[in-house]
Amino acid sequence: MISISVLGPVELSRDDVAVPVRPGKTTELLIRLALEAGVMVRTERLIEDLWAEHAVGIARNPLHTKVSRLRRSLGDGSLVTGTRAGYVLNVAPEAVDAIEVLRLAGEAATARSSDPAAALALCTSALAMFHGDVLPDAGDGEWVVPYRVRLDEARLGLVEDRLAAQLDLGGAGEVVAEIEALLSSNPLRERLWASLITALYRSGRQADALAAYARVRETLVEQLGLEPGPALRALEQQVLLQDPALDGTRLPSRTNSAHRRSHLPALTSPMTGRDADLDAVSRLAVMNAW
Repeated sequence: MISISVLGPVELSRDDVAVPVRPGKTTELLIRLALEAGVMVRTERLIEDLWAEHAVGIARNPLHTKVSRLRRSLGDGSLVTGTRAGYVLNVAPEAVDAIEVLRLAGEAATARSSDPAAALALCTSALAMFHGDVLPDAGDGEWVVPYRVRLDEARLGLVEDRLAAQLDLGGAGEVVAEIEALLSSNPLRERLWASLITALYRSGRQADALAAYARVRETLVEQLGLEPGPALRALEQQVLLQDPALDGTRLPSRTNSAHRRSHLPALTSPMTGRDADLDAVSRLAVMNAW
């Protein structure tokens, strides 16, 4: 049984025995095919992605050489099949950690509303698959950027779901410091702010919860010219009114959680939800500043 880990430094194992893979383009080819396990990737696309600006002058021979080396590393030529049209890595999607982590994220998002304990377990398992930077051995080609963005977003979403599950399970006092630390590097994440406000309120710190709402409002207005979304505004009202429902309320899942897929999405797939919108507006603001 083959397993491929790409969320940190590449690790390839066969029947739980580590298999060395030649670094450089052979490893990049493995990652490129693994991210679409079971799906043919066109030869022209592989050449363009792996050789980038030199792709125009690259013939098929260098790619065929890398494919042959990858087959030798895998120890089974049938694991990489193809024709002149393209190549397929014939492994189950769940054998690739980058694909499996998205499946677990989807299950966690579904479980969040009904079974926070299950959601917490799923998030913990998925987050354990990450080891430092995402896809560090995939090279610096433009093709890898959307995958890194998607997987980084999935990791942060898993953290948000884990924290929300911990809140639902009565761990308000345990998560405040972690949320504050996350917000220092992700100040536009409204779900994190909602978790912080809820955690503070459930810890008996109503004034601090209202102060946190004031902070997020100021941050959004100053950086993006936007008011907090309806979920945060409703949460502020609950805190002001000391709504009994807030003592056990479950924070809403992001609007696109139910649509997370077990496979990496097409690079043109839209990412809906206010957090994604806020991030996009923020990036545009930075670009305009230049």
